Amino acid sequence: GHDGVVYSCGGGCDGQLGHGDRGIHLIPKAIQALLGKRIVAIAAGRSHSLFVDAVGIAYSCGEGFGGNLGHGNQARQLTPIPVRALRRKRICAVAASEGSFFLDDAGVAYSCGQGGKGYAGTDDGGLFQLTPRSICGALLDKQICAIAAGGIHTIFLDTAGVAYSCGFGGEGRLGHG
Repeated sequence: GHDGVVYSCGGGCDGQLGHGDRGIHLIPKAIQALLGKRIVAIAAGRSHSLFVDAVGIAYSCGEGFGGNLGHGNQARQLTPIPVRALRRKRICAVAASEGSFFLDDAGVAYSCGQGGKGYAGTDDGGLFQLTPRSICGALLDKQICAIAAGGIHTIFLDTAGVAYSCGFGGEGRLGHG
């Protein structure tokens, strides 16, 4: 419906379903921790999930390996909780793969988690990023309006319609030729 309630089902061995357990849920079930928060954006990573409510608060749950939940640690989180490092930002979109990506209403992109093969858009040499940080480099002066995350590559779109890609470029997936 149009009430912003989020449902999830499937295998939740890492808590990525947000139901407070690590079980299998065969039918869609409302995520209780998000009731009363009008969720407007969601993303499912390999073993974690991201959510954004109507006031721009980002939430995450699931496997925290590499910092992909953005909570400053690598702990597993069985129910969605706010990403505190982004509390002063109004998040409007999220994307997830091995790590996490957040986009604020000013067009600034942030990433956290594993940075391997450069797909996180940072030059950290593949180190873990435990809290979200802004993605600079080629995106520094760009206003980003969309993000898509593949397994080990990421695409960013700016408001001028220009796409930027980073990560593992095997088989031409980055489009760099």
